[in-house]
Amino acid sequence: MRKSVLAALAVLLFCATPARCSQMTLTAEKLDYDMDSGHGTAAGKVTLVREGLTVTSDRAEAWSKEKKVHLWSNVKGSGVQDGTPFTFSAEDATADFSVPGNGYHMKGNVLLQRGQQYLDAAEADVREGKFWAKQVARLADEKQKTELKCDAVNGQYDDGGVLSAEAKGNAYLRHKDEKDVLTEIWGDVMTYDRTKDIVTVTGNARAVQQDRTLKANRLLYSISSGKLTAVGGTQIVVDVPEQTQKKPAQPAQPAKPAKPAQGKKKVKR
Repeated sequence: MRKSVLAALAVLLFCATPARCSQMTLTAEKLDYDMDSGHGTAAGKVTLVREGLTVTSDRAEAWSKEKKVHLWSNVKGSGVQDGTPFTFSAEDATADFSVPGNGYHMKGNVLLQRGQQYLDAAEADVREGKFWAKQVARLADEKQKTELKCDAVNGQYDDGGVLSAEAKGNAYLRHKDEKDVLTEIWGDVMTYDRTKDIVTVTGNARAVQQDRTLKANRLLYSISSGKLTAVGGTQIVVDVPEQTQKKPAQPAQPAKPAKPAQGKKKVKR
């Protein structure tokens, strides 16, 4: 049976038992829903609400049996995940409610904020404690004062933030330690392990810290202490600021002898 409506439609989805139902409300200017297959489409001022998650878009498509919703065109969302509020926007987004904690795939000008963490990328996926992103313009953690740029990144996270990560392609890391000392690092590949508190950089590894440039086959950087260690092929360049040199004083010129006074000439008569 097929049902088309021009109003709001509330559908109970994903029910194992009546006591454990999760309710999703989908509203739009135009809705088309097949109750037999569980497939529906929506267009015009689409709004999806489920378990504190609210997403708006111009168009959407939903599958109740697969527990997935696809939204596109001017997608914006907000909600709470693991007790942490988040917001996001993209050109296209898919929400997967079949996995623990829900899963989200976004593409096209992706902007995501989760607590003090920020992501600006072309495409991203977050689900079950794992994440990946492509063409990352900014992946930042304001609490740790870190900012990353790269072609691609993937890793794992928990309530405390990023557990581990690997960034590849034109990777750039910017970090300030507790004393606000700035360290900038470049490399082809960067890996981060929170348990070891170390960022490992390989491939054209280079770092700038306190007026010195450090190059090596491998760089090790501690996020907590700001300590930078080079391994293999180490080259250090220290920038020495130029000092203004005063010109030496010119030796005093000897005084010229005074000319004798000119007497008056006597005129003979």
